Amino acid sequence: MRHGGLKGLLKSVRLKPILGKAVALVLVGVIIFPIWIGGYAIAIYLPALFFGFTTFPTSVNGYSMLPTISDAEMIETYSFNRVLAIFKKPQRGDLVVFKSGKTIENGQLVNYLKRIIAVSGDEILIENGFVFVNGQALDEPYTMKPRSTFGGTFLEECKTLKVPEGYVFVLGDNRKRSEDSRSIGLIALDEINYILPFGKQDKYKDRWRDTSRDKELVNLPSFDFNIYYEQLNKVRQEKGFNPLKKNEKLEEAAKKRAKAIIEFNELNVEPVKSKYPFEKALREVGYFNIVTGEIVGVGYFEEEELINYWLEFETKETILNRDYQETGIAAVVGKINGCETQVIVQEFGGYVPPNYKRADIEGWKNNLSRLKEVQPSWARLKEYKEFYEKNKQDVDRINEIISTRIANISTIVAKMEANQWLSATEQKMIDQDKLLYDEQEAIATRLNSR
Repeated sequence: MRHGGLKGLLKSVRLKPILGKAVALVLVGVIIFPIWIGGYAIAIYLPALFFGFTTFPTSVNGYSMLPTISDAEMIETYSFNRVLAIFKKPQRGDLVVFKSGKTIENGQLVNYLKRIIAVSGDEILIENGFVFVNGQALDEPYTMKPRSTFGGTFLEECKTLKVPEGYVFVLGDNRKRSEDSRSIGLIALDEINYILPFGKQDKYKDRWRDTSRDKELVNLPSFDFNIYYEQLNKVRQEKGFNPLKKNEKLEEAAKKRAKAIIEFNELNVEPVKSKYPFEKALREVGYFNIVTGEIVGVGYFEEEELINYWLEFETKETILNRDYQETGIAAVVGKINGCETQVIVQEFGGYVPPNYKRADIEGWKNNLSRLKEVQPSWARLKEYKEFYEKNKQDVDRINEIISTRIANISTIVAKMEANQWLSATEQKMIDQDKLLYDEQEAIATRLNSR
């Protein structure tokens, strides 16, 4: 027992320095080493991040940067601040992440990711769907679609803006789905937090477009007419309306109207300057129908965009009118108010049966019957030589009137009973019949008194 007790005592004595070393190792491994590593990170990594030597992951929300960056995609950006701006200013083509009083969503400031298009000293112009910087049209393979850039509330179409010192002009790559400098204005350099220089965007270039044929689109319509007709008819049928048939004469009339609008710089509903309403254009191309209409728009639209545009305004009543059966559209590029743009005109035509009242038809038929009854009596006056010689002019005239009225009313009754619209000539027959009736009655009164 004593021997065992002595060994136990010796063991306890030896454990003390071992435990001390273990505790020291724990302190070093758990506390001191992490602090040392953390200090190293603070001393090395944070300055590297601050001065833009290392990247920072940035999450993208939304579709404004397609095709370059997709929704929910993470990209690696570099820190940017006032200090860095002194040594290296952002360049055209760089992607920047910024936050300002203009980037508010749901009452909170949020980061926007956009592309720099113009820098301090540059003059920028948006016209005809293209961007011009310092007078040169930009080659923009990163945009979602060609000729898709249009003005906004801050930078209107065909208005030149010079970017002041300390600012940049930014746009989203998906121009038709982006809120950017066109509406929120210029971005100050000190509002930029992160940047991805254009030279470091190689990994995204396989997503970009071939722009070799973009300039060929300058004077061409921005949409395919046949696709437009198909999509328009799909919308009409979904809403319970008949599809429209394409009519070449209506297309020709639409083109004439678009050219007149551009030539006379006149977008008014009533063409005061040109005196060339759509009804005149329809007559010139030889198109006639019972119901006709026209809608006019300005801008560069794709097929679905144009249909949605019509549906947002009073033009909705026209494209969804059940009385139309035919249509024709045209798009002509020209200058309106000195600005190159596209004028779109669409003509409509349709047939609606007149559905005459039965009482009106019976009234005309009764007139016709009475005229046929009295016609022989007035014709026999020519057999009374002496009377006829004395009243030849009146006798001939009343017989002429009766024959004319019988022919006219027969035509009118036939059209009415067939439920067909009267032509302009036949409508004149109705207007003329009242005058002929009055003249007939006056002559009859004179002849009966002799």
